Amino acid sequence: MCYFRQVINVMQYLYSIPSLLAYTFVIGKSVIMVGQEPRVSMGDCNHEEADTRMIVHKNSLENGLSSILIRTVDTDVVVILIGEFYKFQEIYPEVNIWVAFGTGKHFRHYHINTLCEMLGKDKSCSLPPFHAFTGCDSTSFFFGKTKKSAWDAWNYYPDVIKAFHHIVENPFDIVTLKSTHFKTLERFTVVLYDKFSTLQSVHEARKELFCKKNKSLENLPPTAVSYMIQIGLTVME
Repeated sequence: MCYFRQVINVMQYLYSIPSLLAYTFVIGKSVIMVGQEPRVSMGDCNHEEADTRMIVHKNSLENGLSSILIRTVDTDVVVILIGEFYKFQEIYPEVNIWVAFGTGKHFRHYHINTLCEMLGKDKSCSLPPFHAFTGCDSTSFFFGKTKKSAWDAWNYYPDVIKAFHHIVENPFDIVTLKSTHFKTLERFTVVLYDKFSTLQSVHEARKELFCKKNKSLENLPPTAVSYMIQIGLTVME
């Protein structure tokens, strides 16, 4: 009984929000927006991950509002918003997206518009596959390689953006060991482990790092087979 009373109190509060503001929240599969007249709802939301469910906040843009603030402590949410920003902007030119990120002394406000302007359209749209490929909730990280290391490798080898962009635009394309985009991502991985290497193949890089540079096995790039699995998981993500 106490639980249901709390739910009722929350609902009463939400429906007392002035029309100047709008709040979007999820109850089960239903997505409700309150605080704006008329109060509206969206179709059922069946996203399993909260990261993508938060994108339903764009519903407020369809009802006349131009600014969105999303509260999160998950980097994935920020990455998804950056990756989807230019799609939002094409439909809603006045869109203004803010993220309240982190907790305690690490709490920050990030303006997605500004971040995307700094990165540029190509890099912004390619950020989600980059993030997934270099390690996130459902894909493995490269051993000993941080996001900063991966970002430095991306800046050193900018051609990899073509492969990331291809993943975004053609998620159902079959990637093989001989495909151009596989070889591009393979070269990116070589750069990730040895920035000054001129090799194209991860197998050649493994041999050189092990035989000539005395790297231990755990500090070698993945094999082509495991590497192909990583690409598949990136596409699914």
